[in-house]
Amino acid sequence: MNTFKFSCPRCQQHYEMPETMHGEQVDCACGQHFKAPRRFGLAFIWRHWTFIIILAVILFFAWRFHSNTVALDHLQLMNLDQPCK
Repeated sequence: MNTFKFSCPRCQQHYEMPETMHGEQVDCACGQHFKAPRRFGLAFIWRHWTFIIILAVILFFAWRFHSNTVALDHLQLMNLDQPCK
C-alpha cells in the first residue's frame, strides 16, 4: 500500500497515511483540524510519464530553436550570411 507523509501545521507532528486520504479532514492530537495535502506536489507530477514525455518534447524543441538562433547569430557576427564578392 502506498502512503504519503505530512505534518501538522501547528505542532509539526508527523503523520503517514494511505494515499486514499489525500485531501481528507485530519484531526491532530494538538486539536488542530486541517486537510491532508493533495497530490499536486513535485513528487506527484514527476511520477506521471505523460508529463515527463511532454516536458522532454518541449525541452527538445526549445533546445533546437536555441541552437539554430545561436548558429545564425554566429554567422551574422562573421558576416558569412552575405554572399562572397
